[in-house]
Amino acid sequence: MDKEKTMLDVASLSVGGALIASFSSFSIGSIMPTLPMLGIGGVGLASLYGIYRIMTKEERYIKEEREKFNEFFIGCGLVNKLNETPILTNIYEGEYETVYSFIRPNGMSTCNFNAKDIAIQEYIGRDKVEFESNGDFINIKVQTVDLPKFIPFQMPKKKNTSDVIITLGRDAKGKDVNLNLSKCPNVMISGCTGSGKSVNTNVIATQLYCNYPNVQMYLIDMKCVELNMYADLPQTRKYTNKLEGAKEIIKELLDECNRRNELFNKLKVKKLSDYNKKVSPKEKLSPIVLIIDEAVRLMNDKDLNKDIAELGFICRSCEISILLNIQRPTAKLLNPDIKASLTNIIGFRTINRRNSEIICDTDVLAKLRGKGNGMLFNEDNDGIEFQGYYLDENNIEKYLKEYCIYK
Repeated sequence: MDKEKTMLDVASLSVGGALIASFSSFSIGSIMPTLPMLGIGGVGLASLYGIYRIMTKEERYIKEEREKFNEFFIGCGLVNKLNETPILTNIYEGEYETVYSFIRPNGMSTCNFNAKDIAIQEYIGRDKVEFESNGDFINIKVQTVDLPKFIPFQMPKKKNTSDVIITLGRDAKGKDVNLNLSKCPNVMISGCTGSGKSVNTNVIATQLYCNYPNVQMYLIDMKCVELNMYADLPQTRKYTNKLEGAKEIIKELLDECNRRNELFNKLKVKKLSDYNKKVSPKEKLSPIVLIIDEAVRLMNDKDLNKDIAELGFICRSCEISILLNIQRPTAKLLNPDIKASLTNIIGFRTINRRNSEIICDTDVLAKLRGKGNGMLFNEDNDGIEFQGYYLDENNIEKYLKEYCIYK
């Protein structure tokens, strides 16, 4: 029997029953209480019927989409050994994304979906698609709001915390994407030429100099031209563009790490903020940030590669941060010890999937559009996409003159 007809029959019977009940006792006193009941009952049934019709429409829509997806999955070969396809069960439409939920056939995982990602993107008509496993279900999450293509830099207000927090840009929801160097101190920035990594390095450096005057800066500028504008600022403890100078800086910071660890052990503390609470103002220590531009040139030196890995391992508790800017890392240079110490990875567009996998263990960077479009990976964000701020040299100089005093 047709469901809509059944609902109408139920409505008719309910109203008829109410009328019989109303007039079975012929008195004004008995009729009057029943009239509101009729009104309520009629509205309630009408509402129920309206909800039913909406649900039927939704179910019909999901059924149509299920059939379309099933045909698409068969066509692109997304089936298991029994030729079973994922079955669409629901569609959730949010403000920023749409989620398609599927029953997962036996023997199928998100790896099967990832292998067909380009075909799925083309079918759905969006290029920002993620696959998420949830028990017996697999969700296709589709970003429906595009990132802005250009965001001019404006100096962020310093956060009301002792942590060193840097704003990289904004996500698709318009929210700031932040980097907490006190919590996750070591950073690798990587991407191909023109992807936005050098601009991003300057966005980070400019905020460190302007918003955190207590941070001591060490700069290794192996390209000779990327960091020289910061060389004469009072926060800069050392600047070099030579290999021998780089070796001296790395050795000095290794010694400083060991010195700080000894001081922390004496006072039975584990981090810089706790140490500073127990000592006099003169004995307080400052955070340190080391920026290495074109770090690959140092990593070709076996001894330096080993020292950088050791520094990255022991510096975390001392609030000494390392920021490595690498254009095209190789699996040999980016050895497991160095990679394990990187608590933040900022990835921009790569020229191929292999380079992306070396950087962040996934091919997602090869799909970025470039020009500041990046991804942040750390213990809080398993890959959050953002559009980085754009900051040119003229504006860097303007901010440095406004916030800093040159030597």
